[in-house]
Amino acid sequence: MSQYTFYQANLEAGFHLPLGAWDPYIAIHGGYADASFKQMVTQFGPYTSPSASGGGAGGSLGVDYYLAALFSLGVDLTADALFLSVPVSMFTSNGTTVVPVHGGSSTGSLLMGSVHAGLHFDL
Repeated sequence: MSQYTFYQANLEAGFHLPLGAWDPYIAIHGGYADASFKQMVTQFGPYTSPSASGGGAGGSLGVDYYLAALFSLGVDLTADALFLSVPVSMFTSNGTTVVPVHGGSSTGSLLMGSVHAGLHFDL
């Protein structure tokens, strides 16, 4: 990803149902995303593309198994969607408008499984 830097900030809400050593859960999340493009050099001079920004939303379904009070192993399945758009802008070089850059939008989706381990501290 050498052409841009991607940032994402999410809030998550989840519900856990402790059943002895098993802890099944469901969670939803959503937030803001931004892809900031780095400056490029063109035949007309340096140019920085407008950032693509928007939101994302998704959910997770999983289960943890507690091997001990402080340690668990788990699996989950997460689905995500990302909605980004780029504003309409004009490319300028030395104060002269050279090329119009048209805005646009795009949607991406993801389905991901994961295995995780957790350390749990009672604060």
